[in-house]
Amino acid sequence: MKKLICVFFWCFLYCFYGFSQTSQQATSLFVNDTRDVNELPSSFKREIRANLKKTSVVGLENYGTFSTNLSIAPWNDGSAGLNHQLNFNDKGIFYRNGNVSTNLWNNWNRVMLADSEGNVELIGSAKSQNDESYVSLILSNKGVNGGPHRWKISTASYAGGYGVKSNGYEIWEYPALVNSNDDCCKRRFVIQTCRDQASYSAVIIGPKGGLNIGYPYYYTATDLNALSVNGNVAIGTVNTEGYKLAVNGIIGAAEIIVKPDWADFVFKKEYKLPTLNEVEQHINEKGTLPGVPSEEEVKVNGIKVGEVNALLLQKIEELTLYVIKQQREIDELKQKIKD
Repeated sequence: MKKLICVFFWCFLYCFYGFSQTSQQATSLFVNDTRDVNELPSSFKREIRANLKKTSVVGLENYGTFSTNLSIAPWNDGSAGLNHQLNFNDKGIFYRNGNVSTNLWNNWNRVMLADSEGNVELIGSAKSQNDESYVSLILSNKGVNGGPHRWKISTASYAGGYGVKSNGYEIWEYPALVNSNDDCCKRRFVIQTCRDQASYSAVIIGPKGGLNIGYPYYYTATDLNALSVNGNVAIGTVNTEGYKLAVNGIIGAAEIIVKPDWADFVFKKEYKLPTLNEVEQHINEKGTLPGVPSEEEVKVNGIKVGEVNALLLQKIEELTLYVIKQQREIDELKQKIKD
């Protein structure tokens, strides 16, 4: 019996010594070569494992040829939560998780990284994206055509700057530059849309605080401290009907200045004043004064405020001439009666 206990004791010491030696020698994690296999979540049980993978096998074929998966399984089944994987490839780090019960991996998500200067990218290396090495932040999601729809915040270095060749939305800030050749974009804040290889400005805030909308390029906008729209403005409607400003509603203003042609030509000697008989005949035939639009025309076409005011002034001036003429005739009759 004592011999049997001794044998067990020495066996235990030997196993403990072997285990301790193995533990001390395990200074690295071995990478298994399973490059052609995409193991499902149920393949990992209570372990941390590193595997060499072809990117095409794990669904990351656009990110190089080879990668390394680091898999973490907290338990033998899904009772302790999801299994997790990190993929390290030449273009970044990706993460996904999977449910052991369904035995399916969820989609890969890219891990957001900051460079040594604190800049953050979500779509990849800025230097490979149309020379966008000056881009500070890029947000991206897949477009319907497979390409990214991108939203960027950039600081440009000069008037031809960086990052203008993309498809999506961009926000630019042009700093106050010392170089006088860059006055076209100095101190401007630009929001622009981009299609293919060209950019089209949508909103521009100029150096004096003016808001410019609809200008095709940032350098064509005004520097005024005002709202400037390169196009038509619609308020309360979606159809301007070709007008520069279309408002479907009531406009309130303290004063409106209109600059139409004026009607002082009535008082010039060469003006041919219609006779009252001609005016009467026109009223009988048309139902309006000569030159005045009818009710039906106004309902269809509306009125031009400046033009109508000038027309009304013309009629007042004509009426004044009629009154002067009639007063002259009255004075002549009075003189004849007196004589």
